[in-house]
Amino acid sequence: MKLCISEALDDLNQAISLSKGVGRSACQAFVQRAMIHRLHGDDDSARADFQKAAELGSSFAKMQVIALNPYAAMCNKMLSEVFSNLKKGKIDQ
Repeated sequence: MKLCISEALDDLNQAISLSKGVGRSACQAFVQRAMIHRLHGDDDSARADFQKAAELGSSFAKMQVIALNPYAAMCNKMLSEVFSNLKKGKIDQ
């Protein structure tokens, strides 16, 4: 399996290089490479690739950039708790 992932990364790197990092092919390659980085726990590289794909127009990548932002994740968690408490009628005054 590692060989397949290594070959996939090589192919994605080549696609990004050939496309000069612009256009639909590059966008898709950045997203796919970011997913592989996430699979391996390399969130910094994943975030960078998702950011590039987001700049190229990927709405999925935009969502992933937000999800990988630790401050946004913390804020979303707090907001979810507030709305959950409001639905349950638990309001701190």
